[in-house]
Amino acid sequence: MSKEKEIQEALLENWLIQIAVLIGSITRRLCNPESPDDVAKECQKKLEDKLTEEEIKILCKMFPVQSVMDFTEYAAQKRGLFAASVKGDPLFRQAYVARVMAEGVGDETFVENICVPEGDQTDQLAAQRQQQMEMGAFQVAAKLSTGIPVLPFDNDWIHMQTLKPGLLALLQSKQLQVLQVALNHYAAHYAAGVNKKTIPKEQINAEKSFIAAVEDQMNAIQQQQQIQAKAQQAQAEAQQAASTIVGAEQINAAA
Repeated sequence: MSKEKEIQEALLENWLIQIAVLIGSITRRLCNPESPDDVAKECQKKLEDKLTEEEIKILCKMFPVQSVMDFTEYAAQKRGLFAASVKGDPLFRQAYVARVMAEGVGDETFVENICVPEGDQTDQLAAQRQQQMEMGAFQVAAKLSTGIPVLPFDNDWIHMQTLKPGLLALLQSKQLQVLQVALNHYAAHYAAGVNKKTIPKEQINAEKSFIAAVEDQMNAIQQQQQIQAKAQQAQAEAQQAASTIVGAEQINAAA
């Protein structure tokens, strides 16, 4: 039954394509300014009352097959499957990809309600603001030896891009405790983004290397601080020993 339905829809689609080709030819002939046909001249006169010359040219170049193919549910499902396969790929417009995926399962009202309009950056700005607020909580989390949780619906890539400059600033200032909390949070967003496939493919390896590089620099700074602390402790002990010797010599001299 599924195969029979698919064939029926394919036949309907082919028939509609043929009608669309016919309509396209009729439209071009009616809009041809050099046409000697009286019907074409009358049609162009009516169009000129409501449309500009540029709009009439656009009307002639419109490809009816694109709108006709939208009539079939089967074709919409095929487009939806392809759109799902390129989700997260920066080579494709993701806002339009989302619309095509939604069109495969719902009507225009459903699409408008569920899809973010192209160019709308409300969600991105909200994610940036949330991450900036979380950055202020890293100091408290470091003192309490806790972390900042990552939520399943977070826009991980936006959070990472917002957090990275602050992460580098903490590394530069060598605030290791706060940096450890921030890096753990960054790595959690990275892991979540990889699982959800929301991080651009070409950035996955680069971000993994970035996290490893920050960890290496943290370890190097920590080792350096430990060496300096030991040196300072040894110096303090030597000074203490020297003071003790001097004090003993002064006591012996007085005796």
